[in-house]
Amino acid sequence: MPHLASTPPSQTTSKLDPKEEHAKKVVKHLQEGSRLKKTDPKDALRIYTDMARWIPLAIDPFIVFGNVIYAALEQSNESNEELLAQYQAILKLEPRLENVLQCLNEDPAQLDNFIKEIEDAMNGARTDNTSSLKPAILKYVLKDPDANLHPKVPETGSKACRAFRHPVFARHLCPIKKLSNFDRNPE
Repeated sequence: MPHLASTPPSQTTSKLDPKEEHAKKVVKHLQEGSRLKKTDPKDALRIYTDMARWIPLAIDPFIVFGNVIYAALEQSNESNEELLAQYQAILKLEPRLENVLQCLNEDPAQLDNFIKEIEDAMNGARTDNTSSLKPAILKYVLKDPDANLHPKVPETGSKACRAFRHPVFARHLCPIKKLSNFDRNPE
Protein backbone atom coordinates (compact mmCIF):
# COMPACT_ATOMS: atom_id res chain seq x y z
CA MET A 1 0.00 0.00 0.00
CA PRO A 2 1.51 3.37 -0.99
CA HIS A 3 2.24 5.91 1.67
CA LEU A 4 0.07 9.09 1.34
CA ALA A 5 1.79 12.29 2.22
CA SER A 6 -0.15 14.55 4.51
CA THR A 7 -1.03 18.00 3.32
CA PRO A 8 1.35 20.60 4.72
CA PRO A 9 -0.30 22.82 7.35
CA SER A 10 0.19 25.91 5.17
CA GLN A 11 -2.03 24.41 2.46
CA THR A 12 -4.91 23.29 4.65
CA THR A 13 -8.08 25.27 4.41
CA SER A 14 -9.23 26.40 7.80
CA LYS A 15 -12.94 26.79 8.21
CA LEU A 16 -13.68 30.12 9.89
CA ASP A 17 -16.20 30.43 12.64
CA PRO A 18 -19.42 31.92 11.08
CA LYS A 19 -19.08 35.02 13.27
CA GLU A 20 -15.46 35.43 12.22
CA GLU A 21 -16.40 34.94 8.58
CA HIS A 22 -19.08 37.61 8.91
CA ALA A 23 -16.56 40.01 10.47
CA LYS A 24 -14.16 39.41 7.57
CA LYS A 25 -16.96 40.27 5.11
CA VAL A 26 -17.55 43.58 6.89
CA VAL A 27 -13.82 44.36 6.76
CA LYS A 28 -13.74 43.44 3.06
CA HIS A 29 -16.67 45.78 2.39
CA LEU A 30 -14.92 48.64 4.19
CA GLN A 31 -11.73 48.00 2.19
CA GLU A 32 -13.61 47.95 -1.13
CA GLY A 33 -15.45 51.13 -0.17
CA SER A 34 -17.71 52.77 -2.69
CA ARG A 35 -17.34 50.01 -5.30
CA LEU A 36 -20.08 48.09 -3.47
CA LYS A 37 -23.66 49.24 -3.67
CA LYS A 38 -24.96 50.11 -0.23
CA THR A 39 -28.41 48.81 -1.17
CA ASP A 40 -27.10 45.32 -1.93
CA PRO A 41 -28.81 42.88 0.49
CA LYS A 42 -25.61 40.82 0.58
CA ASP A 43 -23.68 43.83 1.85
CA ALA A 44 -22.37 42.81 5.27
CA LEU A 45 -22.09 46.44 6.37
CA ARG A 46 -25.77 47.11 5.67
CA ILE A 47 -26.76 45.09 8.75
CA TYR A 48 -24.89 47.63 10.86
CA THR A 49 -26.09 50.74 9.05
CA ASP A 50 -29.67 49.50 9.43
CA MET A 51 -28.98 48.81 13.12
CA ALA A 52 -27.46 52.28 13.46
CA ARG A 53 -30.73 53.91 12.44
CA TRP A 54 -32.34 52.34 15.53
CA ILE A 55 -29.67 53.39 18.02
CA PRO A 56 -30.90 57.00 18.50
CA LEU A 57 -34.47 55.72 18.89
CA ALA A 58 -33.84 52.69 21.08
CA ILE A 59 -30.87 53.72 23.23
CA ASP A 60 -30.11 57.43 23.34
CA PRO A 61 -30.85 60.19 20.80
CA PHE A 62 -27.54 61.91 21.62
CA ILE A 63 -25.27 58.85 21.69
CA VAL A 64 -21.83 59.25 20.11
CA PHE A 65 -21.05 55.86 18.60
CA GLY A 66 -17.30 56.41 18.39
CA ASN A 67 -17.02 57.24 22.09
CA VAL A 68 -19.03 54.12 22.98
CA ILE A 69 -16.88 51.87 20.80
CA TYR A 70 -13.56 53.24 22.02
CA ALA A 71 -14.69 52.90 25.65
CA ALA A 72 -15.72 49.30 25.00
CA LEU A 73 -12.44 48.45 23.29
CA GLU A 74 -10.41 50.04 26.12
CA GLN A 75 -12.37 48.47 28.98
CA SER A 76 -10.04 50.15 31.45
CA ASN A 77 -10.92 51.20 34.97
CA GLU A 78 -11.36 54.71 33.63
CA SER A 79 -13.99 53.64 31.06
CA ASN A 80 -17.26 55.46 31.49
CA GLU A 81 -19.96 53.16 32.90
CA GLU A 82 -22.66 54.93 30.88
CA LEU A 83 -20.76 54.32 27.64
CA LEU A 84 -20.27 50.65 28.52
CA ALA A 85 -24.00 50.32 29.29
CA GLN A 86 -24.77 51.87 25.90
CA TYR A 87 -22.37 49.39 24.29
CA GLN A 88 -24.20 46.48 25.92
CA ALA A 89 -27.52 47.88 24.67
CA ILE A 90 -26.08 48.11 21.13
CA LEU A 91 -24.90 44.50 21.35
CA LYS A 92 -28.49 43.49 22.11
CA LEU A 93 -29.48 45.03 18.76
CA GLU A 94 -26.70 43.17 16.90
CA PRO A 95 -24.62 40.63 18.87
CA ARG A 96 -22.17 40.04 15.98
CA LEU A 97 -20.90 43.58 16.40
CA GLU A 98 -18.46 42.40 19.06
CA ASN A 99 -16.69 40.07 16.60
CA VAL A 100 -16.60 42.76 13.94
CA LEU A 101 -15.02 45.21 16.37
CA GLN A 102 -12.39 42.68 17.44
CA CYS A 103 -11.50 42.17 13.80
CA LEU A 104 -11.51 45.92 13.03
CA ASN A 105 -9.46 46.73 16.13
CA GLU A 106 -6.44 45.27 14.30
CA ASP A 107 -6.68 48.07 11.71
CA PRO A 108 -7.39 51.50 13.29
CA ALA A 109 -8.08 53.12 9.90
CA GLN A 110 -10.78 50.56 9.08
CA LEU A 111 -12.23 50.90 12.59
CA ASP A 112 -12.50 54.67 12.09
CA ASN A 113 -14.09 54.07 8.69
CA PHE A 114 -16.64 51.69 10.25
CA ILE A 115 -17.46 54.19 13.00
CA LYS A 116 -17.95 56.92 10.39
CA GLU A 117 -20.35 54.71 8.39
CA ILE A 118 -22.38 53.97 11.52
CA GLU A 119 -22.43 57.60 12.68
CA ASP A 120 -23.53 58.71 9.19
CA ALA A 121 -26.44 56.26 9.34
CA MET A 122 -27.34 57.44 12.86
CA ASN A 123 -27.28 61.07 11.73
CA GLY A 124 -29.51 60.18 8.80
CA ALA A 125 -32.03 58.63 11.19
CA ARG A 126 -31.95 61.71 13.43
CA THR A 127 -32.51 63.95 10.43
CA ASP A 128 -35.44 61.86 9.25
CA ASN A 129 -36.97 61.92 12.74
CA THR A 130 -36.67 65.66 13.24
CA SER A 131 -37.85 66.51 9.74
CA SER A 132 -40.98 64.42 10.34
CA LEU A 133 -41.83 66.81 13.21
CA LYS A 134 -41.55 69.92 11.08
CA PRO A 135 -45.03 69.85 9.48
CA ALA A 136 -46.75 69.51 12.87
CA ILE A 137 -44.58 71.91 14.89
CA LEU A 138 -47.43 74.36 15.46
CA LYS A 139 -49.37 71.64 17.27
CA TYR A 140 -46.40 70.80 19.50
CA VAL A 141 -45.62 74.38 20.52
CA LEU A 142 -48.92 75.00 22.26
CA LYS A 143 -49.71 73.61 25.69
CA ASP A 144 -53.23 72.97 24.44
CA PRO A 145 -53.07 71.85 20.79
CA ASP A 146 -56.74 72.76 20.29
CA ALA A 147 -56.17 76.34 21.43
CA ASN A 148 -55.95 79.06 18.85
CA LEU A 149 -52.90 81.26 18.48
CA HIS A 150 -53.48 84.98 18.45
CA PRO A 151 -52.58 86.13 15.89
CA LYS A 152 -53.33 82.98 13.91
CA VAL A 153 -50.40 81.35 12.13
CA PRO A 154 -51.13 79.63 8.82
CA GLU A 155 -49.81 76.06 8.71
CA THR A 156 -48.70 76.48 5.11
CA GLY A 157 -47.30 79.34 3.14
CA SER A 158 -45.17 82.15 4.47
CA LYS A 159 -43.26 81.72 7.70
CA ALA A 160 -42.87 85.50 8.06
CA CYS A 161 -45.09 85.65 11.17
CA ARG A 162 -43.30 82.85 13.02
CA ALA A 163 -40.33 82.75 15.39
CA PHE A 164 -39.50 86.13 16.98
CA ARG A 165 -42.15 87.86 14.87
CA HIS A 166 -44.98 86.08 16.69
CA PRO A 167 -45.58 87.00 20.37
CA VAL A 168 -46.20 83.42 21.60
CA PHE A 169 -43.19 81.95 19.78
CA ALA A 170 -40.99 84.91 20.71
CA ARG A 171 -41.73 84.31 24.39
CA HIS A 172 -40.81 80.62 24.01
CA LEU A 173 -37.54 81.58 22.32
CA CYS A 174 -36.61 84.28 24.82
CA PRO A 175 -33.74 83.41 27.22
CA ILE A 176 -34.99 82.93 30.80
CA LYS A 177 -32.76 85.72 32.10
CA LYS A 178 -34.50 88.20 29.81
CA LEU A 179 -38.05 86.88 30.15
CA SER A 180 -39.17 89.46 32.72
CA ASN A 181 -37.97 92.26 30.38
CA PHE A 182 -39.78 90.58 27.49
CA ASP A 183 -43.02 90.32 29.49
CA ARG A 184 -42.83 94.06 30.28
CA ASN A 185 -42.11 95.02 26.67
CA PRO A 186 -42.63 92.27 24.03
CA GLU A 187 -41.60 94.63 21.21
